[in-house]
Amino acid sequence: MRVSRLGNSLVVRLPASLVTTLELKPGDEVDMRAAGDKAIAIARAPDPKELLETLRQLRVKIPKKLSETPAGRLGPWSKG
Repeated sequence: MRVSRLGNSLVVRLPASLVTTLELKPGDEVDMRAAGDKAIAIARAPDPKELLETLRQLRVKIPKKLSETPAGRLGPWSKG
């Protein structure tokens, strides 16, 4: 990959194979970070709709009363 200048910014063009692997399309957000002294890691940032769907799948019913929980406890740290 080659670094180019676009205005005051530096631009990295991604090879088609990486675009395909990360399922990128124009307008997607990506996360880039240093991965060592001379390496970078890149990942497609999750779409807000994907994040919302993930949260919906993780959603559990929160008990309104302590008595509705197993053994009347909220977690291993509580003393019932």
